[in-house]
Amino acid sequence: MFQESLVSSKLDCAAQCLTNPSCITYMINRNTKVCRLFSTRITQYNTLTSEAGYLSYDTCRATDAFGSPCSSNSNCKLANTICVDNMCQCDAGWSYSQNTLQCVRSCVQYGTMFTKIKQSYISGNDLITLTAPQYITASGCGQACVAVTSFTCLSFELDTTFGRCYLQSVTPFLVSLLDFLQLLGTTVDYYQRNCAYV
Repeated sequence: MFQESLVSSKLDCAAQCLTNPSCITYMINRNTKVCRLFSTRITQYNTLTSEAGYLSYDTCRATDAFGSPCSSNSNCKLANTICVDNMCQCDAGWSYSQNTLQCVRSCVQYGTMFTKIKQSYISGNDLITLTAPQYITASGCGQACVAVTSFTCLSFELDTTFGRCYLQSVTPFLVSLLDFLQLLGTTVDYYQRNCAYV
């Protein structure tokens, strides 16, 4: 923590953080209105203070964070992240957890958001194949994955060239190394389901 002050609202605390270039995370106590600014990304909130009532917020300045801008993999400092389309995201096989702010191998509960790995697929593990036009978008195929009840859908693949959405109950960690393929020029993109925020 590099600054602590009294504020009248959460908005005032956010404004203090956003006007200070060193601020990456800010915390506010709902009861006492104490605003604390931090120059690092906070991942274990409960270890920061023994006082109850603090809420913590990360800004987009957290350069090592999931979703932060990047130009190469070296810009993504969070473990198991890579730079894809100028944004840090979890590498293939890892799901992002908003609860721990980390890329994890599995989730207690899965959410509705997915991480895209371009030109990749898991061979031979498709449980459901959908071809109706409403499923041949990332959004439509993702909604189908979340809605399926016969198994826990952990990933899907989308082939827009051939009009197919493939739902799966596996990730690259749950199959043979030879089954996860990343091929330049393939028309299939792999989407891995991220954790729910609980």
